[in-house]
Amino acid sequence: MCYINKLDLTFVTIQSIPMKARQALTEKCEEFCCRDIRPFYVVSGQGFQAIAQELINVGATYGRVSAQSVLPHHSTVSKHCLEMADEKREVLTQTLKDVLKIGDTGMSTDMWTDDYRKLSYMAITCHYISRDYPKLQQPQCFPLRKRKRGRTSGTRLRLLVNKFGLDPCSLNQIVWVTDQGSNIVKALEPYRRLSCLDHLINTVLRHGLQTDALADNAPDIGETISAAKGLVRYLKQSGLVTQLSKTVLQMGETQFSTVYLTLKSVLDIYPELQEKLETRSEIARIENIGPSSTN
Repeated sequence: MCYINKLDLTFVTIQSIPMKARQALTEKCEEFCCRDIRPFYVVSGQGFQAIAQELINVGATYGRVSAQSVLPHHSTVSKHCLEMADEKREVLTQTLKDVLKIGDTGMSTDMWTDDYRKLSYMAITCHYISRDYPKLQQPQCFPLRKRKRGRTSGTRLRLLVNKFGLDPCSLNQIVWVTDQGSNIVKALEPYRRLSCLDHLINTVLRHGLQTDALADNAPDIGETISAAKGLVRYLKQSGLVTQLSKTVLQMGETQFSTVYLTLKSVLDIYPELQEKLETRSEIARIENIGPSSTN
């Protein structure tokens, strides 16, 4: 969870920042992303903005100072992070105990493997309703040292309960919501588990929208989806996408919703696409994606 220190604006007069200053800051952000090899969207992250706000607060209080004299050494950050984790874990442990005292609660868990080190991870999120509003707490995200087998996953779940000082019997008060992976189903056999409806729908539509299935049962739909994929690929590879008023979305292979989002992004600028493609004698790329084909 991110905790952002917000500047108290009660006694501050907000003035418009000159365009020259904004441009200089934009260039520094670009330089930061290039030098440290960070994605551009990092400057929109809550964590980055919290640091920027704190630096502004320091400058407003102590005047113009060197950034090197203010920013901590990376080893200091690493050490303090471990201390902060222990503090947050204590607070979270008490919260979980209080929630379980009230009655049943829900938890969801998922596992994945990173593409580079091939390590398997498991994340657990607690869902509960407090007196104020519904809340989410993510107790832990930890690596699985062995393959994502049911027995290993079940052991890690019980170790997690012990780590947070919870009674092992408390697992019986939890309703687990997961996908239908055989490993997690096996791990949660002794407990109450519900299959995630979103995953079920995703699985059904992913299989239903496969090329072979569509070729046999709904060839027109298959041709429309295939044409949309090819069109978006062409727009991006040709650079034509930069000339459009709105971007078109790439179709993913694992989420059925991207099929809808891709088709919608094309239809939203359909007249514009027609005009652009006609000037390039590429109008055939959009013939199977007209409004009559997608309604």
